[in-house]
Amino acid sequence: MLNTNKLRLNLRLPAAACLTLSASCLLPSQVQADSVSQLAQGCYAIQSPQSGKYLSLNSRTTRHNYHFGTSDVDDAGHFFFKPAEQGVFLLTDQQGDYLSKSAPFRQSAEAEPGPAAEWLLSEEAGLYSLRNAGTGTLLRHSYSPSGSARVTTVTDFVLEPQSDCTDYPEMTLSAQPAGLPQYAEDSSYMFSMLTGDASESVRGYVDAHSHLGSSEFLAGAIPGDSFHRYGVAHALDACDQEHGPNGRLDIIGGGGKPHDTSGWPAFTDWPAYSSLGHSTYYYKWLERAHLSGLRMMVVYMVENQVLCEVQTKVNPASWGEEIGSCDTMDSVFHQIDTVNSLIDYVDAQYGGPGEGFLARVTTPAEAREAIAAGKLALLYGVEASEVLDCGEKDSCDEQQVDENLDALYDAGVRVMYPVHKFDNHFGGANTRNSEDELVHLGQRISTGHYVETENCDDHVADYDGAYVRGFEYDSGIPALPELPDGVIGDFINDLGPEYPEGIEQCNRKGLTALGAYLVNRMIDKKMIIDLDHISVRAAVTIMDIVESRHYSGVVSTHNWMMKGKDGPLDTDTSDDPFHEAFLRIARSGGYMSPLNKDSDTLIPLIEQYMLAHLQALYPALTRTQLLAMLTTLQPQDIPGVGFGADMSGLATQARPNGKNPGYPFVNEFGIQFDRQGESNGRQFDLASDGVAQYGMLADHVALLRQEALAAGKPYVYESFMNSAEQYLKMWERTEQTQSF
Repeated sequence: MLNTNKLRLNLRLPAAACLTLSASCLLPSQVQADSVSQLAQGCYAIQSPQSGKYLSLNSRTTRHNYHFGTSDVDDAGHFFFKPAEQGVFLLTDQQGDYLSKSAPFRQSAEAEPGPAAEWLLSEEAGLYSLRNAGTGTLLRHSYSPSGSARVTTVTDFVLEPQSDCTDYPEMTLSAQPAGLPQYAEDSSYMFSMLTGDASESVRGYVDAHSHLGSSEFLAGAIPGDSFHRYGVAHALDACDQEHGPNGRLDIIGGGGKPHDTSGWPAFTDWPAYSSLGHSTYYYKWLERAHLSGLRMMVVYMVENQVLCEVQTKVNPASWGEEIGSCDTMDSVFHQIDTVNSLIDYVDAQYGGPGEGFLARVTTPAEAREAIAAGKLALLYGVEASEVLDCGEKDSCDEQQVDENLDALYDAGVRVMYPVHKFDNHFGGANTRNSEDELVHLGQRISTGHYVETENCDDHVADYDGAYVRGFEYDSGIPALPELPDGVIGDFINDLGPEYPEGIEQCNRKGLTALGAYLVNRMIDKKMIIDLDHISVRAAVTIMDIVESRHYSGVVSTHNWMMKGKDGPLDTDTSDDPFHEAFLRIARSGGYMSPLNKDSDTLIPLIEQYMLAHLQALYPALTRTQLLAMLTTLQPQDIPGVGFGADMSGLATQARPNGKNPGYPFVNEFGIQFDRQGESNGRQFDLASDGVAQYGMLADHVALLRQEALAAGKPYVYESFMNSAEQYLKMWERTEQTQSF
């Protein structure tokens, strides 16, 4: 099936053909410059102004055809105007059928959308013309004026507002201003409750590690679009094309385990907190999270060429007719285009360019302005193993680094991983053997070798006495079951790597000379460097460069660098060490956040990250003394720590722990939330579902607030709600090339 979400209307019309007069019963002085965009989500009857006739169903035909056949507006078709993109609308009648044009001079009511149901509108002098995308012809009314044999053709119409349309199918937010039920589901009203002053500190949280373009990850084999020109039923339809019958071809995300592929609104098995093979960033879920205080998302375009090729070879049908690319940079730019298109689509839903709640930002000043206007700021990043087309098997030099880095920067990217899952030309990866054996095997495919390790433990001399943390690696071929002893078993197992038993290992590959060049070029361009996933050796060298250049633009966004060996995980007050490079990030004025977890786990994690920030400021104090200090700080002085959700990035989400915030609940911004879902489908409950989709962050944050207060740790919630400001301050220091 053709993925019509990717279709963009491209009508090149001669000027004469575009003279349309377009719309509305507003007086000329009331017609706005963008009167077409303002039709979004409106209800209108279409009237031919000279004859006074309205477009209506032709009762004299057996087919459901529309014609200009009534002078009574009550008998006319009343059409809901749903934007498919800027200036292009789907018009649905009260029965939910689409006004379509399957032939140049015939309008019909059809059950399904398609190009024949898309209408490009333009306006002049308060009248509207409607050009059909399928036929390229205008909606027209031909008639003979009374007493005349001459036929008059009209292509410019009045759009007369009505109030009884059937709404286009859309996901329910299950949100409203507290105490104001008349504004239930009124997004614009609730956005106004989030506005502020760009010169003041931001109140709210940041998701420092998201994958909003993940529907295009693995060549587009991840079901679940953030939007679709034909609406939610198409964006979140059944995933059997991508995952096969019963979901058994979801190799990367689900390991081939079966699942019910039903999509919206039933959602029988997906989305789920443990499902890795679905993207759950539908724009209404984003909106619900935004209303909970989400002020900023760092959007990493993610790709893994090896895993992509595995998935698409197992199930090439997952591509459909829209064949994606496993080439890393092709995928990255395609994801950027997808997120840009999402922003445009959301703008169209709310009345035109700049009217939606999403804003791409490339500077901290732009981010502050967007947030103050009640919008969700999107900062673009890249997380890919073969970043800049510099996998170990690729040829790569400084010129290629400069050209590809410039191209990313020009596309709005300001954050990047030098290294991701596999070693590349820039350095070694921080591969966890126990994390995912398929990823470990991917290292072999990507580079031609398994991870080459060395012993690492506390106070290793080669690490400048730094506390580091290694992992025990299994010998043999990862991702294969253990084979019995004998000729075949011994032969297969001997093909794999040999690692010492019971001794923690670290990747011996550090930062290469080309990696050092990349890091310095990123600093030159004021780009933010994410150190998660990079080997300890490489991280130490990067921090040497960062510190020598007095730079703050360095981050660890989802829990890959926190611990030293036997370091703190929970709420203990021991003085066991943090990861040395992690502390150096804090000392440099960088930003750090954990991977999102359930509230029982996240509260102590946030507390530990706060302590790391304070330890950078007060190195002489013990952990116990730092904890005592937290209770004395004013809310605005508490170090901000959010999370990196890593949703749809092959990471499980916060699990259900049997608790929810109590429905309905009201957040600190005065917005009331209930269980999100449809009356004819699944209702999501945090207690049983965990963070199954991005909109559940609203429930999750509310429970975090309640649990932190109940534990006598209000500073944890304050830290969380200071996290967007903390990230912005780091970014501002980066722009100023100023150390902390």
